Amino acid sequence: MEIEELGQGHIKQLVLLIKKVYKEDKKYMLFEEEPSDNYLVDMLSSKMEMVERGEAVDIVAVEKGSIAGECEIVLSQDSTFKVGIFLDLKHRRKGIGGELLSNALGRAKALGVDTVFAEVDAKNEGASKFFERLGFISVEEKLIKNRKCRILGKIL
Repeated sequence: MEIEELGQGHIKQLVLLIKKVYKEDKKYMLFEEEPSDNYLVDMLSSKMEMVERGEAVDIVAVEKGSIAGECEIVLSQDSTFKVGIFLDLKHRRKGIGGELLSNALGRAKALGVDTVFAEVDAKNEGASKFFERLGFISVEEKLIKNRKCRILGKIL
């Protein structure tokens, strides 16, 4: 498996993966409805611009030519850095998520980021445990898009 910075060559495949994961496991995704291809292309292009400006880290795991997952650390509107990660269902529980997140955290620290936060659906115990295994601690619970979410934080 290779870890690569999100690039233009990943966009089409990543759009397909996001839509696939949405259909298979949408209960924990924060999209209110299935996103359109155009919306996803615009979102990913915007994230690539944030990476170029040093406001984000966005990497993908590539396994045998296919994207297995994506991890981002993005400067949000409230001036905190938020972690987002998702994996193709067939690649979960194989260590890829931990490798992606650890790599992204290292890149964020190199940019000068000192603290990151993850927003996890309160019902998604698997995701909470994943972040806790990697050193995140529960900070608070709050409503995000009408969902009860746990906020977990980590000092880098």
